[in-house]
Amino acid sequence: MKHAIMTLTAGAALSLALVGPTYGHDHGHEVHHDVSVGHNGAGALTASLDDHYDLTPVSSESIFMGWSGDNPGFDIFRGAEPDDGLHGLPGSIQPGHITLHVVELDAGLELWTTDAVPVITEAGDSFAFGSDHFHWVFRVTDESTYSVGDHFDIGFYLSDSTGAYANSPAYETEFHIIPEPGSLALLGVTGLMLLERRRRG
Repeated sequence: MKHAIMTLTAGAALSLALVGPTYGHDHGHEVHHDVSVGHNGAGALTASLDDHYDLTPVSSESIFMGWSGDNPGFDIFRGAEPDDGLHGLPGSIQPGHITLHVVELDAGLELWTTDAVPVITEAGDSFAFGSDHFHWVFRVTDESTYSVGDHFDIGFYLSDSTGAYANSPAYETEFHIIPEPGSLALLGVTGLMLLERRRRG
């Protein structure tokens, strides 16, 4: 198992659940949700995560060659009413006040901007949010080293540079390497053909 952990520190919180704008992405039968950043009502940042996210093959013509995915994205929850325990952050907390800190990260998994700039490549790296809603690319750097079925665990916590909110607790989720949709469809057709042959036999 490949292992990776990412950490966030300061005074605002990430949440990857059905909170605020979810910006859900439908991958087959599963919907992955972006991270909403808020606080827990007790003065600390908080986050809610899907249990895993998918990394899929990308075209050799892409700047992101190998295995990558843009889930989860991140958005700051500004709602006036709590949503599943998540309270909105006030306008005084700007995106640049919230920083993500990586505490552990396996070699081979990196976080890049959508403009193909690597921003988190090893444990100890950190990155301040750039807007109320944005996406990173979670990228496996050497596609020849990893294969379908491998997965990376990732953990993180958040901080608020204004000091208005305490650090969030540590969170963990997983990134799974999966085959491209076309390969899954081919496997499904092949399986049906084999099943039909067995019935006839």
